[in-house]
Amino acid sequence: MIYLVVKLFKIRCKYMATMHTEIKEKQMKPEKPVLLATEKYKSANQWLWSALKRYPKFMTVSWFFILVNSVISVIPSILFGLAIDFLISDGYGRNFIIIVVSMIAAALLNWGTSFLSSFLWTLASYRYERDIRQEFFDVIQDHSMAFHDEHDSGRLLSMGMNETAQMRFAINPSLRHLISSSLSIILTCVYFFIKIEIGSKAIGIGNWQIGLGVCGGFVLYFILAWIFAARIGPVRRDLAIELGNVSATSQETFRGIEVVRSFDNEETEKQKFAAQSLRLADKTKQEGFVSAFYWPSLIMVIITGVSFGLGLYWVLQGTSMTAGQLTSMLTLLIQLVILNFMVPMR
Repeated sequence: MIYLVVKLFKIRCKYMATMHTEIKEKQMKPEKPVLLATEKYKSANQWLWSALKRYPKFMTVSWFFILVNSVISVIPSILFGLAIDFLISDGYGRNFIIIVVSMIAAALLNWGTSFLSSFLWTLASYRYERDIRQEFFDVIQDHSMAFHDEHDSGRLLSMGMNETAQMRFAINPSLRHLISSSLSIILTCVYFFIKIEIGSKAIGIGNWQIGLGVCGGFVLYFILAWIFAARIGPVRRDLAIELGNVSATSQETFRGIEVVRSFDNEETEKQKFAAQSLRLADKTKQEGFVSAFYWPSLIMVIITGVSFGLGLYWVLQGTSMTAGQLTSMLTLLIQLVILNFMVPMR
């Protein structure tokens, strides 16, 4: 018994000595200085795109599921057209049932991969917003007292919090939707050029005239979307400035509420705040007016209409397109119209 007590005492002493040595080594090591965002990044664009490499595990897995989801998302539309062709030629038979079951499985798999990619991307983006909010606060706090005397730090912080939220919004959902939609456009264009024979049926249009027309339409769509983003960008910047002004005015009023009441200036402060709110409301209305009509989407509507007209003509002629191929083509194009994504602000 005494032997065991002595043994345990020696082990404890050895453990305490080891811990003391480790603590002493940590204290002797100089701490690595924390760099500010202005020192780590050369520009605001680099600060924005740092979201893609801050959490590489989340982003890598999310990228994989986005790619898988983009491929799977076009499968139900293609199988839908193939099912119609088999239903017309063979009736309600074994091939039709297999295709319908495959459509349901592809739709469920599409939902699952979409959920996983969205969840991981959103998790990384909100952690990114938390990080850049802290970095922005550290930069403002690091400035000299002369800077804070010259500039309203409350207004800057209010604008910064709004801008960090907008940066997160640019990453999620804007960038995620842009990547997913771009991949869907590429796969849709490929569908117009290929033609894979399956017995007497085929997957794909294999018509280069429609393929080139659709590809040209999508290129025009991207150009117009870029122009639209350049037009709405200044409006949103003005909106962020006015939002910062309103927040700063309200904070200033509540900080000095005792002074305001002692000088009986409550009505003046109310009028001042109402004027700021009115300017913010005007900018909000302007931004809503510009965003309400997303005219680049008209290009996708025109592409769908022209493709439907040509496809219907060829189906009636009974030459280069079947009813199932026409259905798949329209389903893919309408799916892109529904997505109706925007290119983020430049």
